[in-house]
Amino acid sequence: MLDQLRHLLTLPDTPLYNIKVVVGQSGINASTLRAWERRYNIPVPQRSDHGFRLYSPRDVAILTWMREQTEQGMTAHQAVSLIEQVRTSELDNRVSPPAEGLAQAAPAAAKDQPALPAMVQREQRQLRVEHDDLAQLTNRLLAAFGRFDLRSAHDVTNQALAAYSSHTVLTRVFAPALVRLGDGWARRESSAIIEHAASNFCRQRILALMQQNAPFCLGPRVVCGCVPDEHHELGLLMFSLLLQQHGWDVVYLGQSITLEGLDEALRTITPILVCFTANLIDNIPSLIEVGQIVDQSGLGVSAFVYGGRIFDEQPDLCQHIPGTYLGTSLDEAVLRCSQLAQESIERTAKRVLDRPLPLRLRRE
Repeated sequence: MLDQLRHLLTLPDTPLYNIKVVVGQSGINASTLRAWERRYNIPVPQRSDHGFRLYSPRDVAILTWMREQTEQGMTAHQAVSLIEQVRTSELDNRVSPPAEGLAQAAPAAAKDQPALPAMVQREQRQLRVEHDDLAQLTNRLLAAFGRFDLRSAHDVTNQALAAYSSHTVLTRVFAPALVRLGDGWARRESSAIIEHAASNFCRQRILALMQQNAPFCLGPRVVCGCVPDEHHELGLLMFSLLLQQHGWDVVYLGQSITLEGLDEALRTITPILVCFTANLIDNIPSLIEVGQIVDQSGLGVSAFVYGGRIFDEQPDLCQHIPGTYLGTSLDEAVLRCSQLAQESIERTAKRVLDRPLPLRLRRE
């Protein structure tokens, strides 16, 4: 639970959603939401230029977590106390990491500290074994892939999703397993067929999660796809799922998308952002062409974002690509999209406010 809370507190705090969207996404009614704001100061919404409450993806995630905990028997006060303890702990770790001397003095100082609540102590004990649990889940998943035993692979994945957030399963079970398979293939210790079977398994599970999330995603719309001849889509799929969990309405186009008709599709979809990926140097010209199509479709080049492994290896390539590079990690990419969405909303609001009123309204 504490690990999940630590992750929630790292989510973007860019104000994006009005109270109607938050109520729909979190499952909390408006009166409860306002009561928690008054009583516990959680969340702390920002205000738009017109005075309306605006909530961030972090606010929505924390509210959802609080609802889940209260439904399981925890009081709202206990949930808030746990949030504050984790927040304070994370701040202390960033500001003053323990030096060796301080670490040695800690046991003596701890005698004067009040004991942590039993619930928090239980969570801390649980966290000490989580790392080993995740490693074991990864090893079991790899073993199942090696035997082509997809039933066992599903069992392992179901156990992981029951115990951890999908973000944790993606980044600390699926991703390490796929990296190890890829490294094994490069060293000729495993076959390409095993890697393909594993990748397809992960792809199917991620798509299933996206289908479950889709009806509840009421936030900004984004189009995601791979450029022509780009068949490595797992990174983009993981990114798309995480965007969904932040409320984004994701239109996922898939791998090796033909560019014919893309401009017309974008005019129909009218997304805030268009994200395409390229992992190979040979696909860079197609990525540049996508950026040009996005610009010419009326969305503007500011709506085009991109990523891919090739930019980790050759970052100078970004100088030749129109649009915005999303960075080297999934969390960084999601945060950047939230920032760009906020900028787009502000630009749209400014255009509306700067637009002159019709003469009839001015006379009235």
